Amino acid sequence: MRNCRDNTDDIKFRRTLENMRYKACTPEDIKFLRSLVSLNRPGCHYISSALWRDTPIIVFENRQKDEINRLGCLHFAADTSQVLTHFYCTDTISTASEECQVKSSAKCKANSRVNTMSTDLQQVMWDLPASSHENHAAPVLSLCLGLPVIICYNVATELNITKGQQATVYMWHASKADHGKLVLDVLFVLLENPPSPVILEGLLHNVVPLLPRKNAGYVVLPNDRKIYISRTQVDVLPQFAMTAYASQGHTMDKVTVMLNSLCDHHAYYTALSRGRSVVNTTMLQGFDPKVITGRASSSLRHPQQSSIYLL
Repeated sequence: MRNCRDNTDDIKFRRTLENMRYKACTPEDIKFLRSLVSLNRPGCHYISSALWRDTPIIVFENRQKDEINRLGCLHFAADTSQVLTHFYCTDTISTASEECQVKSSAKCKANSRVNTMSTDLQQVMWDLPASSHENHAAPVLSLCLGLPVIICYNVATELNITKGQQATVYMWHASKADHGKLVLDVLFVLLENPPSPVILEGLLHNVVPLLPRKNAGYVVLPNDRKIYISRTQVDVLPQFAMTAYASQGHTMDKVTVMLNSLCDHHAYYTALSRGRSVVNTTMLQGFDPKVITGRASSSLRHPQQSSIYLL
């Protein structure tokens, strides 16, 4: 839990979160949570206000995240009077046997030959969302200056270029690949609040370069068939949405949650506990109180209670 302020609302919120861990929210807790739902009324949190602009939305499924990120890029470009530039990946496909397709991606890559992908199949790959790739490598990155992104790979821990680090697009160098589309040669990003300052010769403080990397994994096609590929792309994604799972470990100044998309009280707790203050926490829609009431099973309660006693 990241909340540590001492005002009345934050104390209520912490009590609600503590009850939520055990699926034991009271009617008072439910009433308090409903006061956080986004409404265009005086005194209410409203998602369209300037305070919440470009705040990542916490959802449950990766496909929801992909669509919100796509729309977020379009809105950000329009708000800043810019035009999105589309940077495509380069894929090579494995000629895997049926036996190989049930193995892990690493084994498949080691045991199969790689051939040039056809133009039509590459176009299909580009049209798929990032979550269709086993490791969520983006088929197309639609970027403009200042656009918020999240780094998806531990590139250099000593430079704070780590998985989960937030940043904004600063500049890029690009060229046309053999398939005729624009690809990134290097993407420069400005790290947001890194654990320590990053100073590289010739660059502004906290500006770091990111190079394309080969990412082996399978892609799920529209017909549900899996094809094993090696995808070359820079390891970033737009940061207009994240899953509750990916939000673990993050401390956020502003938190927006789509509770209706979350599956259980664990996910509710994880998403809502990311913020420093309830003042900057809001929900897009209402929610089902049954998810966080009725008490969790004893098998879930006992390990949590034991961990508290050990602290």
